[in-house]
Formats: sequence, C-alpha cells, structure tokens
Amino acid sequence: MNGFINFLIVERKDLMILIWDHIELTMISVFFAIIIGVLLGIFIATVEGTNRPILGLANIMQAVPSLAALGLLVPILGIGSHPAILMVVLYSLLPILKNTYTGIKNINKQTIEAAHGIGMTQFQVLYKIQLPLALPVIMAGVRISSVTAVGLMTIAAYVGAGGLGNFVISGIQTSNNYLMLAGAIPACILALIMDIVMGKLEKAVTPISLSTDPRLLTQEHIKKLKSSQRRVLTIAMISIVTVISIFIFSLISIKDDEAIVVSSKPEVEGVIIGHMIADVLEAHTDYTIKRNLGLGSSSIIYSAILNGDIDIYPEYSGSVYSGVMKKTAPAGTPAEVTFQKVKEFYSENSLVYLDPYGFNNQYSIGILKETADKYKLKTISDLENMKENLVLGCDQEFPHRADGIPALKSIYKNLNFKKYLQFQGTLMYEALLSGDAQVITPFTTDALRMKYDIFILEDDKSALSNYHMATVVSMQALKKFPELKNALNLLVGSISESEMASLNYEVVVNKRTQREVAHTFLIKKGIIKNKL
Repeated sequence: MNGFINFLIVERKDLMILIWDHIELTMISVFFAIIIGVLLGIFIATVEGTNRPILGLANIMQAVPSLAALGLLVPILGIGSHPAILMVVLYSLLPILKNTYTGIKNINKQTIEAAHGIGMTQFQVLYKIQLPLALPVIMAGVRISSVTAVGLMTIAAYVGAGGLGNFVISGIQTSNNYLMLAGAIPACILALIMDIVMGKLEKAVTPISLSTDPRLLTQEHIKKLKSSQRRVLTIAMISIVTVISIFIFSLISIKDDEAIVVSSKPEVEGVIIGHMIADVLEAHTDYTIKRNLGLGSSSIIYSAILNGDIDIYPEYSGSVYSGVMKKTAPAGTPAEVTFQKVKEFYSENSLVYLDPYGFNNQYSIGILKETADKYKLKTISDLENMKENLVLGCDQEFPHRADGIPALKSIYKNLNFKKYLQFQGTLMYEALLSGDAQVITPFTTDALRMKYDIFILEDDKSALSNYHMATVVSMQALKKFPELKNALNLLVGSISESEMASLNYEVVVNKRTQREVAHTFLIKKGIIKNKL
C-alpha cells in the first residue's frame, strides 16, 4: 500500500492532468449524447413509423466493438479527442433515445386528449405535458449513459485523446499494477460521482408534483424545492459551459504548425523508441518537439501520419508488410527484401522509411521448459506431431495477421491448437504460468521472456516474418524541418537485440519509466549529452 501511495505522490501531476482530460472528454460526450438522444427520441415518438429504423440503427451502433469504431473513425477524423468523443456519443445514444421514446409514448392518452381539448397546440402539449411527465424516465437513461461513458472513455488513449486510459493501458503493457490502479481507481470514483451528480440533476428537472406527495406540499415547501432545483440547474449549466469553453480554447491553443509530433504504438518497446526519437531531436535541433506516444495499432498510427496528425513514429517492417500492406512474405524471404518493399510502399505514400535501428523483434513460439521436456519439443514441427492439442496464448493481432496464424498453418499444415486465447500486453505470460495456455507468441526482445526463461521452439520452416524497426517520417516534415533527417539517422544501427531486450527488462521488471530508460541509454551510447 505504501508503494502505491508513493507512486501516486510521484505521478500526481500527470494523474491530475489525466483526470481532468477524462472529466472534460466525458462531460462533452454526454452533453452531445443528451442533445442528440433527446431530440431523436422526441422525433420518433411524434412521427409515426420512424421508431423502428432509428432504434434499430442505435442498437447496431451499440453492438459494434468500441475499438473497431475507433479504428473506423481515425481515418476520417484523425487522432485525438474528436474520434473518442464521437465514439462515446454513439455508444451513449441508445439508453437516452430509448428512454425518451418510452417516456413520451407511455403518457396517459386521456391526459394528452384533455390538453388538446383545452386548446393546446402540439408543441405546447410536448413542452408542457409530455416532456415534464417523461423526465424521470429520460433522466434514468441519461444516468445510465453518463456512468457508462466514464468507463468507455478509458479506451480514448488508443487514439491519443488522453484520459485515465493512458495509465491503464501503460500498466497492462508494462505489467505495472500501480499504473493500472492509478488509472482504474479514479475512473471508478468518477463513475460513482457521475451517478450521484446525475441523481441530483434528475431530482432538479423532475416536476415537484411527480417527485413529492402533493398532499405534503405547502407553499413554503414548494418555494424551497424550486429554489433548490434552480440552484442545481444553474451549477450544472455553469459547469457544462466552463468545460466546453476550456475544451474549445485548448483545441485552438494546441494547434502548433511549428511543432514536430513524435508518436509510437502502445507497446513498451515502441514507447521507449518514441522517447529516444524525441530526446535526439531535442538534443540536436532547435525544433519544438511534441510527444503523443501510445497510439493504437499499425493501421491507426499509419492513418494518423497520412492525415498529418503526427510527423514521426517507429515501426516494424513486418507489421507494415502484413498489417497495412496485407501481404505475406514466402517462407525464407530475406529480411532485407521485406524491408525494401516496405520502404517502397512508404515512398509511394509520401513517407520516408529510414534504415533500421539494428534489432529484429519478430514473433516466436514459446513454451515452458517443463512442457518442452514433457513432450520432447524442440521445433515448431514437433507441435504438428502432438496428439494432445494445446492452447495458444497470443496478442490480439496474431490470429488475424497474414504472418501470424495463417502463415503458420499454411507452412506447418498439421499444426492445430485447441483454441486461441488473445491478450493485451504481458497478460499471455500470466496465462502460460497459470496453465491456461501451454504455448505463447513472445517477441524476441520481450522482457518477460527473459525473466521466466521461456523456451523458444525453432522455426525450422521459416514461417515467421522478420520485424526490423526503423523510423517513419513524413516527406512534408523533412522538407519543412531540414535538420530532421541527420538527427534521426543518429539512431540507425545503434540498438542491438540484447540491448533492446535489456531496455524492455528495465521497464517491465525493474519498473523504471520508459522515458528514463530511453534517456539513460542515449547518454550511455554518447548519442546525446548529459545536461547535468
């Protein structure tokens, strides 16, 4: 417990920034979801024949996986807050939309007829009768959506929007429980606070005659209740206007065409290299460098650089070849051939792929030594002869990548697994140690592969692709910032596989920060100078 408290004290500044980002993004998302959901709910409740298609569409949006929605939105909206907000708005619509429709449609028909009978117009009936009576039901939907939005916003970190998901995702990637808890606990607290606030707001907008027994009401009591409602509504409106104003101002102030944006994917190794790139540029140029590290997948970060949202990021040749180009290199293809094809692909898209850093970090097939001894396994071909099908633990991409399971099965034709368990970050090692999986797919520079002394089966038919990492930079950035390329080339050939594995080990096992590890390595190599 003391260790966690000390961690919070050290990281308090970053934590407060992420908490504010999370509150800001959530409130804006809920605000727009309420406006759209209520208006659409009124529309389908008053216009016959529109409820089924619109509610059906809302149900479909709710069924689409949130990460898939983000991936689809990034090429259109770019990275940052916009796709994250739109994603949460879309996922928050259904409860608000459905409850608005239900609340209005379930009002007693005789009450509506009586209102028309005394000469009220349709708009007056809606404004003075239907909406006030439906408010408790509508607010129940708003309350559900608001609490859900807090948790859903944690995945905004995958597209560089910030929020508490930064800590959660970093904690999973680095096997750091303190980081995960530092992100998860405040998110839970925010969800509880949101529920309480929405409960207060629900009482404030509900007509007094519906919230309290009319027989108990006195003029003084009604006056106090109205005053309390006005106070809550005023605070709510001021809060919403303040948050939206700050958000709009931040969007305007953040825009800096003279800053070079360095990014990376969320894996430990990618973030370390991302910090190295930023450190080298800060040390050897006078340019303004902005770090936006930890974006989602290869396709997301590739879309980001094409859209101009980022300028530089480190990438594996194999990830681009299979994940972006959707190709599979034939078994035994030299690494240089694949790298050159990726280089040409980038060039065709106005991007430059510099020479490799010096290490190859490819997928491998790993097992515990006890398993290897028990079944006498030395090569992947030995798995083909297994009578007992084993469970494979891997990351989310491996079963679907052209150079993952499809490549293994096309070359090792008799290779079968009982099932695939897909994990984020370092969790597949936990599955291996617990016995939930007997085979995993560690990368060659994984820290936990070293820690747990994982036995690597020989890829005797060369099915797995090489993954040489190098810097991707936009041609536009190279033209605009002429000193960029010479500085970036200082990293070429500077990191061996054993060195990269050791850097990962420092982060995952020894719990040092990626930025600290990257900076220390560059000083040790003489690539940058120690300012102290």
